[in-house]
Amino acid sequence: MSLDTENERQRGREARLQAMRAISKRLAARLREGGPPIDHAELLYDERGLPKGTWVYDDPDETAR
Repeated sequence: MSLDTENERQRGREARLQAMRAISKRLAARLREGGPPIDHAELLYDERGLPKGTWVYDDPDETAR
């Protein structure tokens, strides 16, 4: 495996970790507020129903970024 590939994997891991930390912070803030029940879908999924932070291509011919 090349060093570039390993670096890309590490960046992906870091991005996922940052996303999970952001979700955790929002959840903790809501729990402290003691407000209404939390809609987990709002925290985890975008308007298309896909996990937040994923790439979805509208054009099937579009290449990966």
